[in-house]
Amino acid sequence: MTRFSIAAPALGRRTLLQGGVAAALLAGLPAGRLLAQDAELPEAVLALIEPAMAEPQAVMFGLSIPADRATAFKEALDGFYGFPLNVEFQGGLGPQKAAEVAQLASRGVPAGVDCFYAGEGTTIFLRGAGAVETDGWAVELGIPPERLVDASAVKIIDSSLPLMSYNQDLVDPADLPTSWEDLLDPRWTGRITMPRLPGGAFFYNTHSVGEDVMTRVLEGIMTQNVIWVPRTPDAATRLLSGEAALAIGVDIESQVVRGAPLAYVPIQPMYMAPWLTNMVKGTRSPNLVKLFAYFVSTDTGQAALNAATGYSTVDLPGSTKAALLAQYNPTYVPQEWIAENYERLVTKYSGIMGLR
Repeated sequence: MTRFSIAAPALGRRTLLQGGVAAALLAGLPAGRLLAQDAELPEAVLALIEPAMAEPQAVMFGLSIPADRATAFKEALDGFYGFPLNVEFQGGLGPQKAAEVAQLASRGVPAGVDCFYAGEGTTIFLRGAGAVETDGWAVELGIPPERLVDASAVKIIDSSLPLMSYNQDLVDPADLPTSWEDLLDPRWTGRITMPRLPGGAFFYNTHSVGEDVMTRVLEGIMTQNVIWVPRTPDAATRLLSGEAALAIGVDIESQVVRGAPLAYVPIQPMYMAPWLTNMVKGTRSPNLVKLFAYFVSTDTGQAALNAATGYSTVDLPGSTKAALLAQYNPTYVPQEWIAENYERLVTKYSGIMGLR
């Protein structure tokens, strides 16, 4: 499939296409058909272009792009379709925002966001609250199955939420933990940092080690003077600064692409946690959301995302994620197991962590 090249001069190409699209619309021709001369997009995606141009700005929540790379990412997105997509990217605290969106949805009030980028646990919550679409919109776009989580969610990245990472300047590979139970060794006291996420690494790895073992591990860690942080990026910062030697449930790619001496601890099995693009119910910009979701499902979109953030799916050749993890053949916890155990285990682990 031929797609727009992000290496092309973005403004010149985009301006040219915009002028052509405008002429096509004035002549009564579909904009998608004009763009089809330059890119072989699925019919379902082509059909989105013209209505997307008339939609109000779409707010994409949860995707944080560094300021010095945001322009290049947006140019890649616009260049892919040949016109400037009216989208805004917002970062923030996912669980708190999800609770707000769910509350607004229950009252029939516009949520203020159109696309919610989130992990599986937050997605389960949003779906249970009826706050995101579950009508199969994603599968209708012709996205490859490996870039879908299900019919209503596109995988945007493979998160390292289930993994453990370390500072290579502080820990010799020979001294790394080889199991989750090794974390209970007193030498790690005061040297571990992580966010309080009961649905994070402890939840995912319960699938492999069992509930009894993980309960014992978590109870033991709670006595080890953990360096708690509010967000996963904060844990990566503590790890990089040397304040901590190990981090749990943290993506380190954005630091690694800038030369940080961080790596993952290869405790097998190594699980990935897909992060998803969810369409918020009641959005007035559904076509913009779909166009963005399709873009990030392609290798072109994944490459642009990797260049901007260091994050991508692990199956993208040459990506930072692949360089760090592909050699370990990471896998996924079955969706059925997650759906069956998430609420119960998160409630249990929240209690152990002292969360309400």
